[in-house]
Amino acid sequence: MRKWVVGLIVLTFLVTGSIGIYAKHSRYEEGPGRYYGPPSRFQERNDAGYIIHRTANTIFSAQLAADHGRRYDGLGLAIAHQQRARDLYWRGEYREAIYHSLRARDFAFQVMTNNRERPHREYYFDDMEDRYVQSAPENNQLDVRVDTVKVGKGDSLVHLHFGLDINQ
Repeated sequence: MRKWVVGLIVLTFLVTGSIGIYAKHSRYEEGPGRYYGPPSRFQERNDAGYIIHRTANTIFSAQLAADHGRRYDGLGLAIAHQQRARDLYWRGEYREAIYHSLRARDFAFQVMTNNRERPHREYYFDDMEDRYVQSAPENNQLDVRVDTVKVGKGDSLVHLHFGLDINQ
């Protein structure tokens, strides 16, 4: 009788443990960043950090392309939008930071193509970024909000690496 009770208790623990593991894994099957409807403030902060980091890497590649090709058109605007995005991120205005960072990436793509470089496939917008692109304001509205006076011109932009990523 005792062995039967102990076996039943062990079986109960095994069944409840396996149900808990199944429930935990099924909750994460959707994956991070996969949400439907308006994102929460916490999700916007994470998305903004992710987008700013990816855009900083894209701008670094654009700087290398401009250094080789010596065509700097758009690099100043890319850096100005990225610095604005970084400032907005630290002020807690995550949605606006996302919009400016995505606009900076557009200018970085333009710099790369002007210098006959192809952007890496990893720099293109993913599904999460596409959702923000669809809800972004017009490009000219974003361009008006940027102060390009703070950014240098030409060759000095190629060597500017500080202030583009939120980790700096």
